[in-house]
Amino acid sequence: MFTVKECVPQESCADGSAKELCARFSAPYTAGDRVFVLREDGARAVGLLGLAHGKVIVRGVYGNIDEGYRDIVIRSLLHVCRCMQPITVRVNEVSAYFAAFGFTEKDGGMEISNTELRFH
Repeated sequence: MFTVKECVPQESCADGSAKELCARFSAPYTAGDRVFVLREDGARAVGLLGLAHGKVIVRGVYGNIDEGYRDIVIRSLLHVCRCMQPITVRVNEVSAYFAAFGFTEKDGGMEISNTELRFH
């Protein structure tokens, strides 16, 4: 069975610190990022949320996993965003995948208010 759980700096993650896990999966960790770990018999991938210019940035999912698992991690990240105080959520890409959640193109990426996220 798999889980997706945040690895917070104040706690010891089962597979290492957030920074160590990001290095293991070649994820571009920067101080202040929120790191979420997909575990199934150990860490298999990490998902990153960052903050820039007053917006939450979905930075990506890193690890050698299939698209089904990648979708679960992205949905987990977006759910966390939806639970925040009203804020803009941004991805630095344009894709039909994110458009399905309600994102619209803006400044070379896609954005949405977290209160308008749609899960289908």
